[in-house]
Amino acid sequence: MDYQAKDFGKLLKNNALTMRRLFQSTDTNCMRVYDRNMEEFPVTVDLWAQWVRITDYSEEGLDDRKRDLVMDLAGRMLYVPIEKVVYHHRRKRTGREQHDVQEPVSTLVEVMEQGLVFTVDLTKRVDTGLFLDHMPTRALVGSMSYGLRVLNLFSYTGSFSVYAARGGAVQVDSVDLSATYTAWAEANLAANGFFGPTYRCINADAFEYVKDALDEKRIYDLIIFDPPSFSNSRKMEHDFDIVRDYVRWLHALSALLKKGGTIIVSSSLGGFSLDKSALGGYTIEERTQDLLAPGFTRRSGTARTWVLTKERNHTIPAIFRNSRKNTETAHNEAQMDEEEMSKEEKNKPEVKEATRSEEIMDQTFLSEEEDDVWTLVWDDEPEQKAEVKKERARRSESRRSSSSDRSRRDDSRPRRFDDRPRREYDDRPRRYDDRPRRDYDDRPRRYDDRPRRDYDDRPRRYDDRPRWEYDDRPRRYDDRPRWDYDDRPHRYDDRPRRDYDDRPRREYDDRDDRRRVERAFEDRPKRDERPKRERKAPPKPYGFGAKAPRKAKREE
Repeated sequence: MDYQAKDFGKLLKNNALTMRRLFQSTDTNCMRVYDRNMEEFPVTVDLWAQWVRITDYSEEGLDDRKRDLVMDLAGRMLYVPIEKVVYHHRRKRTGREQHDVQEPVSTLVEVMEQGLVFTVDLTKRVDTGLFLDHMPTRALVGSMSYGLRVLNLFSYTGSFSVYAARGGAVQVDSVDLSATYTAWAEANLAANGFFGPTYRCINADAFEYVKDALDEKRIYDLIIFDPPSFSNSRKMEHDFDIVRDYVRWLHALSALLKKGGTIIVSSSLGGFSLDKSALGGYTIEERTQDLLAPGFTRRSGTARTWVLTKERNHTIPAIFRNSRKNTETAHNEAQMDEEEMSKEEKNKPEVKEATRSEEIMDQTFLSEEEDDVWTLVWDDEPEQKAEVKKERARRSESRRSSSSDRSRRDDSRPRRFDDRPRREYDDRPRRYDDRPRRDYDDRPRRYDDRPRRDYDDRPRRYDDRPRWEYDDRPRRYDDRPRWDYDDRPHRYDDRPRRDYDDRPRREYDDRDDRRRVERAFEDRPKRDERPKRERKAPPKPYGFGAKAPRKAKREE
C-alpha cells in the first residue's frame, strides 16, 4: 500500500472519530466523513447508520483496482463490513440533461438525524433523499416554526416539513410534482408521528399550486423555497431555471406571505446569488456562513441560504394570474401594487420599465387563451433585449460615422485667432533693462569707517590685583607636631609572654573509670520494663463530652 492510500485511510478514521464524538449527544448516525480532501481520491464518503456510501466525482471514474482499494479502506477504517459499502459514480451532466435511475433495486436504510427518523435510498437514485449539507438549515426551520403556517415548495422527501412539524407549526403544506417523493414525504412524517390534515403532502406542480393559492388568497407565515437548479419534467408545461425564474417566483410568493413573514431560499448551484436590487420588497440576509454543515470542507456544491423578510407586496407577474380571475380586479390590484413601489424601482432603466408595462397590459387583457400568453411571456425579454442591443449598435455606428465625416471636412474654415498678427516677444520692452546697474563694490559699507579698537589696550579687570602666592599662604596643620607612631606605647608589650610548653597537660587516661565502662546490651532494660512516660492528652474542643439532657420519661 502506497503512502497516499495510507493517508486516505488515516483521514477516514480520524474524521469518523471526530464526527461521531460531535453527534454523539444529538441522536445522529448519518454524517460526512470525507469530502474530496485529497486530489488522488476525488470521492465523498458518507456514513448512513451501519452503511457507507462512496460517491465518485471524477470524470471517467476510478479504475477497478483503485475502486476496490477505496471500498476496502472505507470498510476497515469505519468498521463496516464490505457488503454494506456502496460505490456510486456521479457523472457530470451536459447542458440541461436530467439524471436517470441508477439501479433497478433500492437499498432502503433508516437513519436518525437529531432524534428524527428518515428513510434514505443508497443505490437507486443519484441522491439519497436526505441532503446532509442542509442539516443546519433544517434545524433553523425547526426553531422558527412554532405556531406558524408553513409552506414547503419543491418539498422532495419532506425533511424540512418534518423539522417544521416538530418545531410546533400549526399547519405544514408540502408540495412536490413527483408522486414518489410525495409518498416518501408522507412516510417520513408518519415515522415521526405527524399525520392528518394538519400535515398535508400535495402531489402537484408548484407553479399551479401557487396560482391556485393566489386565487384563494391563502396566507402563510413561513415559506421554504428550495427548488432544483433546473427541471424539464414532462408533467410540467414549461421548464424551470432558478437563475432565470427566481425573481418572478419571489414576487409571486410575496402575495402568499403575511407582512413580516419569512421566506427561506436555499440553493446548491455554484455561482448563484440573489439580486437585492430586484427584490426591493424584502429585507435580505445571507446566512450561509452560520449554517455550514460539519464535515463539508469544499464550498463549491454546498448549499447557500438566504432569509428574506417581507416588508411590502410586489406586483404579481402575469404568468401567475389565473385565467378565471376577473380582469378588472387584476388591473386594480396591479395599480395598487404599482403605487406602493419604491423610488428605486421607479428609477430603473427603460428596458425594465417597458417590460413591467407589458406585464400590466397582459394582466388587463387576459382572456380564456391565457395559457398561450404566459408560455410566451418567458421569452419576451430576450427578444426585447436583442432589439435594444440592435438599436444601440445603430446609434453607436451613426456616431462613429459622423465623427469620421467631420474629420474628413476641409480645413479652410476660418479659425478664431488665425488673423491676428503674431507678436515678436524679443522686441517687447523688458521691465528692468533700462535701469542703471548698481555697482555693489562702490556702495558704502556700514562699519568700514569706524576705527578698529585694539583689544590688547583695553583695561583688564583683574590685572591690577596682587596675585596671591599660594606657596606663602599659611597651611592649616603644618605647625602641629607630627606623632611618631613608633614611639607610642603598645598595649600588651609589657606583659610577659607565656610559654605554652610549660603548661600542665591533662592526661585523658586519668578520667573517671565510670565513663570508660562499656555498657553491655544485655544489661539494658527491655522496652516493656522501661518506665512509661505520661503524655498529656490534647485539649478538647468546647462542649466535648457534655451529656445531652435526658428526656423526661413518659408517664404511662
